[in-house]
Amino acid sequence: VLVTDGRPTGDALAGRDLINALTADNSDRRTIYTVGAGTSANQYLLDLLAYRNKGMTYISPRSDTLDDDIPRFFERVREPVLVNLTADYGRIPRDQVFPREIPDFYRGRAVTVYGKFDPQRHQEVVMRLHGLAGAQEKELVFKTDLNASNTGDPKIAQEWAFQKSYYLIGEICAVGEVPELVNELNRLSREYGVRTSYSP
Repeated sequence: VLVTDGRPTGDALAGRDLINALTADNSDRRTIYTVGAGTSANQYLLDLLAYRNKGMTYISPRSDTLDDDIPRFFERVREPVLVNLTADYGRIPRDQVFPREIPDFYRGRAVTVYGKFDPQRHQEVVMRLHGLAGAQEKELVFKTDLNASNTGDPKIAQEWAFQKSYYLIGEICAVGEVPELVNELNRLSREYGVRTSYSP
């Protein structure tokens, strides 16, 4: 858990350099949670650092309540059920499933995965999860007949585009403003109404 306002002091790394350095140093893929407080917190940095390391961000509305808010945040991640997850989606293209890295499962906390498929080619989806429950390896398999599934509303498509946009911003943070990445971000913004710091 990293508690910070995300603002550099002295010669400390800032912004993109800090995110890249911490993510690279996290070679064993531990989950990083970020916590900040007040309107001065650099939420972009906190959100992106957590996203690239399977975590989540908590911003306390006021810095003077942080001492009380942090224990409540810890309650949300107190009971891990399945961690260090890897996922396989059968014939569904993995590059259309987000988030790319599945967050750890905690009791009482939902995890949502968004994917895109071609109804002409994909009649079912099989999601196989492998992870650790304590010291034991576990595997979970979910199978769904897509033809029998309910039709989603535009909000689901927008949430998928939002998740993909976050992934692309993470890639831009790692490799720079490559035109292909920025153009894809702008396309998602136009097509799905997802606004990011790169939106024209």
